[in-house]
Amino acid sequence: MKKVVSLCAFALLAGSVMADVEEYNGDTTGAPTFNRALAGNPPTGLSGVGTAVAYEVIPMYTNINASVIFDIIAAGPGFDTFMHLYGPGGFNPASALSNVIIGDDDSGAGANSLFTTNLMGGTQYYVVVSGFDNGDFGTFTLQMSSTSADITIGMIPAPSALAMLGLTGLVARRRR
Repeated sequence: MKKVVSLCAFALLAGSVMADVEEYNGDTTGAPTFNRALAGNPPTGLSGVGTAVAYEVIPMYTNINASVIFDIIAAGPGFDTFMHLYGPGGFNPASALSNVIIGDDDSGAGANSLFTTNLMGGTQYYVVVSGFDNGDFGTFTLQMSSTSADITIGMIPAPSALAMLGLTGLVARRRR
């Protein structure tokens, strides 16, 4: 009987889907402004009403190639969000169409942004949250989720930093 219970537990664990969900709380109030790109996959033009929208940039990456859902799950009162994802090469507010992968206005709940896209593991990406027009700004909560990848908010460590982390671990291990 113990063998059957153990096998059932193993089957449940093996069949379960690992997931990572990361949340980021931000605020575009008083932030720098830019002429944002339109919605699209990829966007092909600049906005005529969002010519000076406040924005916040959130760097992120995944450990493996994966599909990731980007969802503004909460926004301050009256804040009509707009969200873009920029890839390798980064985000330059003076050149909003350079390196932009996808943009969305209202695919989420209410006036919130939402999109799903495939990312390459170990590649730096930048989520840019702004408003629909120049008067849209405020607080927001961005949720990024994947059923297969680990998501990290921040910059990919430089190879020299990774080497130092490994060396530090080796020194710490020898001292034990």
